[in-house]
Amino acid sequence: MYKGNIFGPGFSAITLVFSLALLTGCEAALDLSGVADESSKTRLRTDQYQKMARSGDALVLVGSSGVVLRSVDDAQSWQRQEIEGRPNFIGLSACPAGEL
Repeated sequence: MYKGNIFGPGFSAITLVFSLALLTGCEAALDLSGVADESSKTRLRTDQYQKMARSGDALVLVGSSGVVLRSVDDAQSWQRQEIEGRPNFIGLSACPAGEL
């Protein structure tokens, strides 16, 4: 029957205690203040617009990442909508009945 140290020669109880002390360590409180700061900043958009069409008073522009912009005041102001799934629109056509 083996009566030696199961961890190998030279391994002692002091080594074991020291190793466990190093592994326990301490944990600092998580500081998420930087996340709140970044969330409050204005975001730069890099949309790539592909096609614009007019239907009645509405001017509609579509582009990358599911972006749709619509203006009803000759491009003085725009309403932005992002389509779920962020499809890349590559075209837009105005139909004779007024739909886009």
